[in-house]
Formats: sequence, C-alpha cells, structure tokens
Amino acid sequence: MKANFFGRLDRTNPAKPAFSWPGCELQLLWRGAEAPRATLRVPPSRFLLEVRIMSPDGSPYEPKRAFSEPVASIQLAFDAGEREIDLSGGVAVPPEALCCSRLILASEPFDRPVAILGCRSADGSEALASLSTRPTHRPVIEFVGDSLTVGYGLVPHCEADPLDGTDHTQGYAFLASRELGADHLAIARSGKGIVRNWNGGEVGETMPDLYEDLVPRSGARLTRDAVERVDLAVVALGANDFSEPLHAGEAWSTQEELRADFAEKGERLLLRVRALLGEETPILAMPLTGGHDGPESVLWRGIVEALSSRGFRRLHFTEQFPPMNGFKGHPLPEAHREMARFLCAEIRRLNLLPTT
Repeated sequence: MKANFFGRLDRTNPAKPAFSWPGCELQLLWRGAEAPRATLRVPPSRFLLEVRIMSPDGSPYEPKRAFSEPVASIQLAFDAGEREIDLSGGVAVPPEALCCSRLILASEPFDRPVAILGCRSADGSEALASLSTRPTHRPVIEFVGDSLTVGYGLVPHCEADPLDGTDHTQGYAFLASRELGADHLAIARSGKGIVRNWNGGEVGETMPDLYEDLVPRSGARLTRDAVERVDLAVVALGANDFSEPLHAGEAWSTQEELRADFAEKGERLLLRVRALLGEETPILAMPLTGGHDGPESVLWRGIVEALSSRGFRRLHFTEQFPPMNGFKGHPLPEAHREMARFLCAEIRRLNLLPTT
C-alpha cells in the first residue's frame, strides 16, 4: 500500500500532517487484500471518496489507468472528531487487484484543518510515515479564488448551516479540471477579496495574505523550492471587493480609492503567483461578477494589459458571468456546469494546456 497526497500539506507535526484548502486529496494505491483505512481528525466537513480498480488481474501499474471511471463514488459528511474511514468503499475485489482510492475534501473547514492520523492496511501496516506528495502524470491547474471557486452553497437545503452546503466537487474548478484531464489545486476561501473582504469584514486577511499558506492561518508558508509543477493558474477574485457598499471607517473613502488599491494589489498578486509558480506558467485572470463594464472586469483587464506591456509573458484575461440565483446570491449547480464548459473552451482556445 502506498499513500500519496495532492494539494498543500502542512507537515509542521510530521505525525499529524494537516490540510484545509478545498479539493485537497489523500490517495492510496492498494491491493485487494489490503483493505485500507484512514484515521482523520476533522472539523465539521464533507468528503468525496472515489475508488477505482486499475488492474483487476494484478498487472503492473499504469498511471493513465488510475483515472478511469470509479467503481464507487461516496459522499461522506462528518461532525467534529476522529473518524476512521474505510477507503475501499466496501468494494469487493480480488486479493491481487490493484486499486486506487481518492479521498477528496469537498468542504471548507474554518475552525481547524483536517489532520491525518494514520493510513493502515488490513494487516496493520502503516503507510503514513512514507506519505509523499503525489507526482502527477496529468496537467495541474491552480485556482485562486473565493466562494465561487470553493463551491459555496451547492448542496440543496443548506440554509441552516451554509458551510454544510459547500461542495467543491460540484463547482466549476473541479468540473473543468476533470473535463480537461487535469488535477487541480484550489487556493480559495469564501468571503475573501484582493484588498477588501465581503462587506468590509476580516480586515487584514485578504487572499493575498493567505495565498502562500499551507493551511490558512497556520503560519506555515509554501516556498518556491517546495512548489510542485503547476501548468496553469486561474485567478478568479474581485466579487467580495465590490459586492457591498463602503462603510464609514474603512480604509477607502471613495470607490475610486478602492479601485486604485485593487489595481495595485491585484498586479502585485499576479506577480507573486508568477514568482511562486515560475515565469513560464500561464496565468488567466477571470472575473465572474460585475459584468463587462463592472470594476472587476475593467480592473483585471487593465492589470493584464499593463503587465503585458511591460514585457510579462503568458498573461491572459477572460470573463464569464454566471447567474447568481442560488443560495445567498451564488450560482446553482447548473451554472457551475456552464462555467466549467466555458472555462474549458477558453483554455483550449488560448492553448494554455497543450496536452488537452
């Protein structure tokens, strides 16, 4: 049995590595006789467990076969506490069969991250000590965004607790990546903006403040030499900066001051993304709110044009405005599906992932 992880992982405590960004995934490669189980310490959270049989006859591992259709796809919802999860999904397979289980974080933990306490096979063998960051054989897309990228409010009847209704696996970032045959990272957090969070709240903790965190607010930061390969970055921010009127006491007296600050710090964020991921990684700025003449589109278009005129390569702009008629003014699942189709078409049109 081999345990891999895809996403940002905080190893400050090696015995309890932690993760929090939506879409992070724990992956196990196992033989049918091993019947793997994982023990997690979780806040209230949701996961998607997918199980695939990659070689029923025990033939050698072929990476491209790891992402065939799952034989099990199970949604899991947990209250806070320690949870032992059967990563076989209850699927009966021959003892020699090679299988792949993917446990994907579908929600957005706020009070504390998920901690991995163990990954064991039926004979008691422990794989956590050798947990590695999975070298992917597929393109990788990094999404930097807010609740629209997180997948906020996508589960029906979530009005009692909207966080229970967050499902990243129904969101456009997850769906587009699947369609493109890519893996993805979602560096996204609800309510965050470039310079101003939703309704002026949580001053001093905008997305640029969190962007390099392994786990939001943990203090552990990602460094350039620790970055796994990323083939494309999609930046979809701005909704929270401009969705609510300015209030007395905020840092900006007028919308003009807010826009000027956004233009400066938005440019600075793109340069940080470029510095972290490498200068050959294309970046696509994609506002999702405000309309063609709204501040989000006008400012992002200007930022991309200004940087391109100064010699920065592989910067792109597109815009798409889904209907916001779901929970608390967020897109419904069908709108996310349309957003994913649009994004896939744009990525192919601009040739941002040549392998797709």
